[in-house]
Amino acid sequence: MHFIKTIFLMLLVVIGLDIYQNTKFGWWLICFAPTLWCWPALAFIARRPLGLCLLLLGFVVFLVLHWVAALATLSAIVLIWMAKTAKTLPPRPKSRVVIKNYHFW
Repeated sequence: MHFIKTIFLMLLVVIGLDIYQNTKFGWWLICFAPTLWCWPALAFIARRPLGLCLLLLGFVVFLVLHWVAALATLSAIVLIWMAKTAKTLPPRPKSRVVIKNYHFW
């Protein structure tokens, strides 16, 4: 199953390069797969304060040099982060109204 996921991500990159006519969606397709592949390294580096500062500095430089690709990478990071943390959230409680000390007579 891991190989199918890798092939699918490579296909996303190829499609992104194919529709690359300076479109934002093409840049997102190009930046999504490397972000997902490098996610363990990014998470490891971001755990340390110095590493997080260096990642933010690199992102600012990336934003200045090519803002479309930087925003595509940022949206890919947010999307992957949401998907990874959705599994760790506690289940939502059932919302029901409870009336305490209510007597029917």
